[in-house]
Parts: sequence; structure tokens; C-alpha cells
Amino acid sequence: MSGTHRPSPERSISLGSTITIAAKLLLVSTLAVIAFTLSPTQAHAQGSLSLGTVFVSDPMVCSSSGWYRYRNPATQQVYVMNCFGGQLLSCPNADNLNFTYASMNPVGIVPNVTQALGVVVFLTGSGGTAPIDENVTGSTDNELLYIGDYFTAGYVIVQLAWSTDWELTTIPNEATQPPNIQNAACRPATFLNWIYNNIYQPVYQANSKAGMCAQAGSAGSAAVGYSLAFYGASAWLDNVELISGPVLSNIQDGCEEPPPVTSVTVCGSGDYWCKYATGSSWSFSPTYVNPGIADVQTWTNPSCAVPNTTTSSYWNGQWLDMSIVDTNSATGATPTFTYNHTAMSGWLCRSPTANGSENNSSQQGELFYDAVGAASLQPANFAVYPVDNCANAEGVSSQTSIVSGAPGSPNGIVAIENDTIGSTTPLVPAQCVRHH
Repeated sequence: MSGTHRPSPERSISLGSTITIAAKLLLVSTLAVIAFTLSPTQAHAQGSLSLGTVFVSDPMVCSSSGWYRYRNPATQQVYVMNCFGGQLLSCPNADNLNFTYASMNPVGIVPNVTQALGVVVFLTGSGGTAPIDENVTGSTDNELLYIGDYFTAGYVIVQLAWSTDWELTTIPNEATQPPNIQNAACRPATFLNWIYNNIYQPVYQANSKAGMCAQAGSAGSAAVGYSLAFYGASAWLDNVELISGPVLSNIQDGCEEPPPVTSVTVCGSGDYWCKYATGSSWSFSPTYVNPGIADVQTWTNPSCAVPNTTTSSYWNGQWLDMSIVDTNSATGATPTFTYNHTAMSGWLCRSPTANGSENNSSQQGELFYDAVGAASLQPANFAVYPVDNCANAEGVSSQTSIVSGAPGSPNGIVAIENDTIGSTTPLVPAQCVRHH
């Protein structure tokens, strides 16, 4: 990451005496945020687990690949986001973790955008160490397409990259406290809450209908699931788009050998939340397989899902206790699945084996959606969409995918965008709006 200024016509949103007046106004608001965040900010939760503290440092121009930049179609001026270094502090039972984030407000940059319609935070898969995730979408261009379309539609966009996998915990020592992804999820939950308090609130003050939203794929969708279940995120997230997951819903079912559950049916006859899927359920094992199994083994224990072995009762219990759907809450934190002010859409590949790849993301996702569907109050909007013709087992957003039965049979990219920011043709209401 470098602080070197880009040559004209590219410009950071906070650089240069020759920058446009609109961008100068944006610079003022950006500096106000910087001044506020140079000291640690304590986050606040309403869940059963506590949030940590965020510290954000001075900005630098986002110089590496994967960070969004906007080109004005009329002037051809390019706006490059500023990257802020930060540190996630004071999460109980999880060590401090560095991160980089960037955000950009379309007001004064995108023609005819006079007020922001909301904030969309993007969380990537695996360890979340890159601002975009090729494995989730099948193409890095697709994820940047999402970001660009939301930005030009009038939404503030936020990207995030952790310095190391957010799922890893190294303190306390494993001899006294084993690794626990549920504890590690304090990090993305705290970050989302910090964005709500520091980026979203000024947007909401200018537009009371603006939504605070997150779009997340694979393990990123698990970060959102943990945030909702344990860290009170339903109090401040208006809409979540969960792509191919959450993949860590029941880690015991994914890791235990011999498998305790051999098959999970997705979009079964009782799943009223499953759209466009009547008579089209599918079943597959929730057990983790390559290549994703290596991540879970690293984050938890190497014995996870090793074929032809018998895992220990100790680790079977640990895996259950760190799951999103923690059915053994008597020995761990207590999850909640009531999100009546948070709209939720899940996007799952109907074929867990596609083009030579195999994956349990839809089965693990089903376990989470079952818990949400059984709650006393359902989300503000609750829908799970089967996606056909995926390029790979998590390729919801591949160009070849089709959301069968949806108006116009769009591919996953179009359908997810329509759900988030709305569409007039076909008529689809935007879910990234204020639901609280």
C-alpha cells in the first residue's frame, strides 16, 4: 500500500488542490471522520457476546488491486478510494487484529446523486483478507460489478480486508482455551457496528430512509450470521444478502467423523422462505470437503472431517459450541434468530456439485435458515433463492447462473442486485432501505 498520488486523470477522493469542488466537500466530511476515529471507539452490542473496540489511523490512497475506483462517464475523471489502516481491539478471547478498509460516498461524485440511499458493506469469503473474492463469484470482475452498480445507484460502498484470517484466535493459549470461531466473529461484528456508528449515521441523518446493509459470500456470510446470532447486529443491519452460506452454521456436522448427519435437504416442502423452488429440493452432506476443509482445520483443529477417522467427543462438543446454530447453548453463548427488523436473502447453488467442484455451502446455509424460519418473529423480508447452472458449487454470481422462476430468469448477479437496490423492470422492491 502506497501513499503515492496517481497521475491525472485518476484522483483519490481526498487528494489535490485541483480536485473538483464536490470532491473537496467530500474531503471535509472524510477528515471529520478521521479526526473522530484517531482514538479508539468502543462498539456496543445487544447480543449475548460483547463487541470490541476499533482504532482507525490516517488514510492512504488504495493502490493495490481489488479496491473499487469510479470513472465519471462525462468527464472521465477517476476517483480512487482512500484506504484506512485499522486495528480491532479488546474482543474477549480473541487477539487484536489489523485490517484495512475503504469507503466512498457517491454524493458529489456520481452525476445526479444528491443524497446517499444507504450503505453496503462487502465481506469476502475464506479469511476475508482481500477486498474482493474471486472464489465466491467466479470472477473478480463480477464482485467489482456489484460494487460499481451499487455505487452508481446512490449507495455508499465499504470494502474490508483483514491482515490475517478473522476466524483465527490465538489467545488464550489452546492449552486452556481452544480456538473458537464464535469468539473470533467479534471482529467482523465490531467492524460492522463501527461502520453503522461512523459511516452510516451521517447518511441516515441526511436521509431517514437509508439502509445499513451487508453483502457477504461463503465464510463472509458466516461472519454476518455470527453477528446476527450472537452480537446484536439485528439492531443495526437493515438488510443482508448471504451468498453461498453461511458455511459455519453447524461446525460439528461439518467436522465430526463418522458424520453425525449424512444428508441435509435444502428447500424442502416446509421451507416457506424458499422462493421459486416448489418441488425442487436437493440433499447433500453438510460435511466439509476440499478445499474448504483446510480452512476449518486451520481455524479449529486438524482432526476436522478427516475421512475414516473417529473424532474425539471433546472436539465434537467444541465444534458445536462455536457454531452459529449452537444447539448446546447450555455450555456456550446463547444465539438469537429473531431478526424482525432485518431483511434477509440467501442465495444457494441448487447443485452442490457443479463443474467438477463439490461443496457443502447450501447444506450448511439451510441449517441457519431453518433456525431463522423457526423463530417467533421472522425477518422484515425473508427469502432463500435456489440458483441453477452455477459455474462452481459456490458460483451463485457466475455469469452462467440462473435464478429459475424469478421474473425474467435473471442470473445471480442481476437477481441479487435487484433485491438489494431494487428494479423497475421487472418490478422488485429494494431491500437495502431502513427497516428499523
